[in-house]
Amino acid sequence: MPVSLQRVRRVRKAKHVFPDADRGDYWRRLLADVARRSRNEYPKVWPEERNVSRYAEALGLRRKDLLTTLKKQIDRQGNIAVLDMGAGQGFFLKTLKKLFGEKITTVGLSLKRPRSTNGIDELRIQLAERPSYKKSFDFVFSIHLLEYSREPGEVVKNICRALKVGGIAYIRSSFTSSIYQHLAKEGLIKIIHLNPDGVVIFERRR
Repeated sequence: MPVSLQRVRRVRKAKHVFPDADRGDYWRRLLADVARRSRNEYPKVWPEERNVSRYAEALGLRRKDLLTTLKKQIDRQGNIAVLDMGAGQGFFLKTLKKLFGEKITTVGLSLKRPRSTNGIDELRIQLAERPSYKKSFDFVFSIHLLEYSREPGEVVKNICRALKVGGIAYIRSSFTSSIYQHLAKEGLIKIIHLNPDGVVIFERRR
């Protein structure tokens, strides 16, 4: 039976990388090396930590700092409400619910229903440009939503409407506009952080 060219290449590669090893030993050592690198580069964390870390990284924050901000607000007023605009499958909201339990109310706006809504107190399947909430949330998150909206400026205004006075919005988007400076001049918001990468953090003032 002729030996396949692919098999010959594998054997040659094995002998090149590990001259004194047979093919089976080569693959075992290769997999062990990949596993070792994965442990070093991607430390083992709980799934909920990865979900929060993903949002924190998108906002240029550390996971610890993001959770500390939420926890301080919970300690201050007993419970908080969080809105995720463009929630997708709702992993972030489910994670927060798992971490803080009944002390947090999680609401998501999405364009399609996720596979599971466990851990999300309310999920609305509608266009994010038209939320009906006014002064209802302590925190609003929006990660890479504005660039897919027909009217991103209106989405920003609706985020302001959804926030309570003193509430904080975390936005990450490639959309750049003077809408933030305009709202700040009107005294509606206070810009906490604004950088060229598209990360905006602001607080509602009135």
